[in-house]
Amino acid sequence: MNSITKQCLGYFKNNKLNVLIISLLVFLTSFMYFFVECSIDANKAALLTKGKLTENEQQFMVALNSNTTLALSFYLFLLGVTAFVFYMFYKKNYELNKNYIGCIRSLGFTGGTIVSVYMCITAAIGLVFSLLGLVVGYIFSFILLNNYVQSYHVDNPVRGLALTSFLLGVVLLTVVICFITFIAYLPYKKKDITEMFTDSVVTIKNNWYGRLADKIASHIPSRNSFSIRLALRKPFNLILILVSVSVYLVLIIMGVSLNKSSDKIFKDMQEGRDYKYQIIFDEMQGKNDFDGAEAFVRVQADVCSVDLNTKE
Repeated sequence: MNSITKQCLGYFKNNKLNVLIISLLVFLTSFMYFFVECSIDANKAALLTKGKLTENEQQFMVALNSNTTLALSFYLFLLGVTAFVFYMFYKKNYELNKNYIGCIRSLGFTGGTIVSVYMCITAAIGLVFSLLGLVVGYIFSFILLNNYVQSYHVDNPVRGLALTSFLLGVVLLTVVICFITFIAYLPYKKKDITEMFTDSVVTIKNNWYGRLADKIASHIPSRNSFSIRLALRKPFNLILILVSVSVYLVLIIMGVSLNKSSDKIFKDMQEGRDYKYQIIFDEMQGKNDFDGAEAFVRVQADVCSVDLNTKE
């Protein structure tokens, strides 16, 4: 068993760049989720224990619920991309090492034993980097806490994490990439041992899809037509790539849209207002009462300026 583990780890040592990429994907998926979630769970729990919420606290609760939905959306999209990258990584790994896998199986080891070793390595990567993302996200969640204070005038927002959020951001992420490791091995699990030592012969089927791929490739310049033809003849891989690119585009569009809409709302709320003070009049003022600075000075005796930063 130790020799199997060493051989499996050898592939990871020889492909440090690819291992670094998949590890960073796990870290970023976890970090993006916990960066938002650590600023939500404890504050939401505190608000739910209160019998009656003030107007600011009600707005704060709405913002927390919106951020929860946003964090979950980004997490699921990134989880899909991470799963796709892990699938491509292990598919290449199994294909390049099928001779070695055949040797192990010829010694009496089962395919389940082999894939379990890879799943243990994947679980280690998932746990280590998802927990690292949790720690870093917890530390940097103070950015959102400061924004809560400025936007909703809440006192002492706190950081915290619910058990369900931990299970979702760490355990589910690890389980998914381990499951992908198993899925990528399935085509090799049922192969006969002798097939593991022979190079697979690529058979090109002359069906409607193959003819369509040839027709599309014929319109491409000759230096790229062969590559295009090979790519189009693997529709499953092509669909996975398109889905991956689409998910990243959706994430980018969501991020830009959120930034633009938040900036527009912030500017509209800031225009003509000073949120440091609240101006209260004893009587309803008419439209003509504020024509010019002199009129405002004449009625300033009826104005009560309350500093919101004080507790008086």
